[in-house]
Amino acid sequence: VIDRSFHILTNSISAVKQNQQGNDIEVGVVVSILLKGYRDPASAIDEALALAGVVIADITDPTLKLNQSFKNILFTTSSIDPFDESNDNLVLLTLEFTVIDILCP
Repeated sequence: VIDRSFHILTNSISAVKQNQQGNDIEVGVVVSILLKGYRDPASAIDEALALAGVVIADITDPTLKLNQSFKNILFTTSSIDPFDESNDNLVLLTLEFTVIDILCP
């Protein structure tokens, strides 16, 4: 298991509105990050909370939206869970976002 390894999962795409110019769509995105190597669960949770703040700030940074085709990226929810009940030094940080995009022909 690699510390800070991550997985990005995109959920189904849903159309929000449609007009002559294009389609507005929303996509749910789940980012899961695995953190390991802590002496106790409290330090793992503290590290996960700190990392969550950094990742959320980076992904939702408004200055980065100028260079992307995305209209907006909204933070939805987060959770910190033990990765395995038998091993308390592995923590899974899950962050959920909604990506709003405009598809134009």
